[in-house]
Amino acid sequence: CPPGTVSVTYGTAACTACAPGLAPGLGAFACEACPVNSYPPANGTAACLPCPEHSSTYNLTGAAQCVSDPGYFPSPDDPLQMVACKPPWICPGRSECATGYTGSMCGRCS
Repeated sequence: CPPGTVSVTYGTAACTACAPGLAPGLGAFACEACPVNSYPPANGTAACLPCPEHSSTYNLTGAAQCVSDPGYFPSPDDPLQMVACKPPWICPGRSECATGYTGSMCGRCS
């Protein structure tokens, strides 16, 4: 099977993509949940990747993506790079803005 897919039946050429939050397990016969603080890459590689610095899955297995830690927000240029918010309290974490703030880096009043 191509990277990022699994064989649905042993010995056949039928392959299927793993659902969000899952990646092919050993042997590529079944999809498995990514461990805590890791995510399956969108480019179809077989292994789960660790969350970038200043992000996590908040202790969830099988997360489709990592979200920002408190005081950080995903960069508008690269969502896998977390950038410090100024002031930090406008970014409470989980890639969300505090009440009253919106936009990239939570930099606009809502």
